[in-house]
Amino acid sequence: MTNGPMISIIVPVYQVEKYIGRCISSIIGQDFINFEVICVDDGTKDGSCKIIEEFMKSDSRIKLFHKKNGGLSSARNEGLRHAEGEYVWFIDSDDYIVPRACSVINREILEHRSDIITFGAEPIPSEKSDVWLRRVLSPGYWVIEDRGEGESADRKSEYLSRQDRKEYRPFETSVRAFVRYNGAWPFVWRCAFKREFLNRTGLTFDEHVKFGEDTVFMSEAYPQTKRISFIPDHLYYYRCARTGSLMDSNKDPYDRMMENCKIAVHVLQYWKEKGWSKLFGDYCLEWTIHFIGYDAIKFKDVRKKRIIALVAEIIRKYELDQYAKSLPFYEKTVYARIQLQKHVV
Repeated sequence: MTNGPMISIIVPVYQVEKYIGRCISSIIGQDFINFEVICVDDGTKDGSCKIIEEFMKSDSRIKLFHKKNGGLSSARNEGLRHAEGEYVWFIDSDDYIVPRACSVINREILEHRSDIITFGAEPIPSEKSDVWLRRVLSPGYWVIEDRGEGESADRKSEYLSRQDRKEYRPFETSVRAFVRYNGAWPFVWRCAFKREFLNRTGLTFDEHVKFGEDTVFMSEAYPQTKRISFIPDHLYYYRCARTGSLMDSNKDPYDRMMENCKIAVHVLQYWKEKGWSKLFGDYCLEWTIHFIGYDAIKFKDVRKKRIIALVAEIIRKYELDQYAKSLPFYEKTVYARIQLQKHVV
């Protein structure tokens, strides 16, 4: 256990003058006080830093570090280098959190000290959200080891521990969580990470990945955990529609799909190098279908042919076709459609 704060909250800052005030206010207004706020100025050119400096005058828990612009991953890594808390929580500067967020996370830390604590979030504005987003932001109840008996009726936790499940292949419960469990990915900000776990595994954000860095990070983190907690509490407000943000939905669908294919290759290559794809080829294929397969078969314009061919090639390159028979029914139908259409001219 660290002698420092229980939670280090890392806030990357870049061109968020309109939002940073509410973000910081929601953090320092918590009903739990044992945390630090590490703001990382990623070369912002607006008035964001001045707003943070005003908060710093009255709250010594807030720290501000400056760096040249290097992107979100670079800013998060800089924050990690300064973190002293037992757990680390990454909060995006255009979002904000509920007043009891830190106390809920602290309770989970004290009870179970999981490597990763995953919780729910609310999309804002709600009318911009879709069914998929609301589903992944609402962790359900997926029982692997413990239903958290004894918890209050309005709050239950679920715990996944690969150490205690001898009948599973090593790491399997963690991999299953990443692939199948609502809420296991793709957002880093809806998780608190044990800092000792990050240090032990050497996990940092890949600064060469400019889009989908959360998915890449989570794909590397989950399989290496010894214990994961999922709690249903919605602790975070996610601004899902902001012009100029990394998730701006105005991007051309084809370009977005191509970026997702690059992310899939990055993830599958990492798993291959770790030897996980041989152990969990079935889950690798299932995740690939989830991440790029569904969108490929639903694509609307004439460029669909190229996308289908690319997805099929990714599956072939990483030798995942051999696991097709083990796919769940719907994923199997998506895989079959990809194979059927990959040679269509």
